Amino acid sequence: MAYQTKIIFPSYDAGHARTLQGSWSDARDGSTSTAISITSDTAFVYAIKQSARGSTTYSCSRYYINFDLQSNLPYGAAIMNASLNVYYHTAAGTQRLVKHIGTGSLNATSNYDNCIYASGGTNSNGDMFAYSDSYTPSSTSAYTNISLNETALTDIKRNAGTSGSSSGMFCATVVQEKDYTDSEPSNADDNSKVYADFYTGTDRDAFIRIRYEEPQPIWFGANF
Repeated sequence: MAYQTKIIFPSYDAGHARTLQGSWSDARDGSTSTAISITSDTAFVYAIKQSARGSTTYSCSRYYINFDLQSNLPYGAAIMNASLNVYYHTAAGTQRLVKHIGTGSLNATSNYDNCIYASGGTNSNGDMFAYSDSYTPSSTSAYTNISLNETALTDIKRNAGTSGSSSGMFCATVVQEKDYTDSEPSNADDNSKVYADFYTGTDRDAFIRIRYEEPQPIWFGANF
């Protein structure tokens, strides 16, 4: 059976940031105060340290994206490979895709913590599930193509054509590598901006490209 290719644009996306915190730990932990929900043409992805007038502050921003696999892929599809494509407005720093669990609208400020998985919501290393290797955004005049790993492909297959606890959504977050590894930044250099779904049209919207095979039909024998 021939392979199929499906391009899916976001059902929901939003940027969420924790800004001007007194510690890097607080900048990564949305439970310490209210996160900022950003819904505009662009969203920030940063992990930065700033010093001014004798004080030091830390800020962290993530870009959250949900893709509807229930409506766009058949149940039981054999997933061959997939990539997530992001169009950068400005690009700086090494980044990574991670999993999050906010399956509905992403405008609520509580979504900031939805990519934290460690017991008790702590910020220890390894508390995010990676959906890709680390990568460096390739351009601000074309899409950056990010290959998805086996963890992501397993979740895509699990959600294709289904409406269970995940509502058939594939949920990914773009983060700076320092955010993923919980490495305190030393400056404000790792500061990027991506085009979001609010941007007019779809020529710069994030999208996921999935290559798959239709599920095999089940034939039942009959006795005559």
